[in-house]
Amino acid sequence: MRLIKQNIERDGSGTVVLLPEEPEDMWHAYNLISPLDLLRASAIRRITTESSTGSTSSTRVHTTLAIRVTSLDFDAQAGQLHVSGRVAEENKHVKVGAFHTLDLELHRNFTLEKAEENGGWDSIALDVVREAVRVDKEGAVPAVVMQEGMANICLITEHQTILRQRVEIAIPKKRAGRAGDHDKGLDRFFHAVLETLGRHVDISQPRPLLIASPGFTAAGFVEYVLDDARRRNDKASDGGAGCAGGDGAVGGYQVCEGDEADGGFCEDVEGGGWEGL
Repeated sequence: MRLIKQNIERDGSGTVVLLPEEPEDMWHAYNLISPLDLLRASAIRRITTESSTGSTSSTRVHTTLAIRVTSLDFDAQAGQLHVSGRVAEENKHVKVGAFHTLDLELHRNFTLEKAEENGGWDSIALDVVREAVRVDKEGAVPAVVMQEGMANICLITEHQTILRQRVEIAIPKKRAGRAGDHDKGLDRFFHAVLETLGRHVDISQPRPLLIASPGFTAAGFVEYVLDDARRRNDKASDGGAGCAGGDGAVGGYQVCEGDEADGGFCEDVEGGGWEGL
């Protein structure tokens, strides 16, 4: 989150202009905005006009609306925040008091004025702003939560788990005399997971990567990553270390298998238990 402008008086009145830059910023906005606050943001409104002949036509117009907040709906999976309320300032397209829902978007400013009934810009609200605009994001931990044929590429931050992308590839079952089909399918799956991971995480940087799965899928993926790194002579991925037993560290990768992989953070991604992955 970027702080664009701040105009707060000593009595707690005033406004703050913020620019959300990544999905987690919507979580901060959700914790910052409260009912009765005044929120100003860009909006798309459908306007119906009537001609002199009595015919009607509707058009969608881009405008800026200020609403007095009544409720909020945060979609953690999509990283979207919908804020509903009644229009509080006159607009040539919308009457004062009309109901509208603002969809806050990434890379679009919004202006917030805290209501006096909520204590204005008190210390709690200001702390939320400071945390939202904090530059230090190095604490985020990338993770791959997987089972054979499906993997969730996640980013675990201080506040939530963000699902970056899901990879799903059908893998043939092991059959007598055709074990090679299963192995080839597993290699295709591991290749797709590694390619997807590389698009969302800079694995050349020295940082931990949590890889969790039931059974031995995580260990198999780590082995595939190391083999791939050696083929490409990629020292950043290789790390020059080996895998020590079931759980252990491999270069920058932390392997967590079976029951040792606590599914708690997976529930944030799926809203379900470990079996759902």
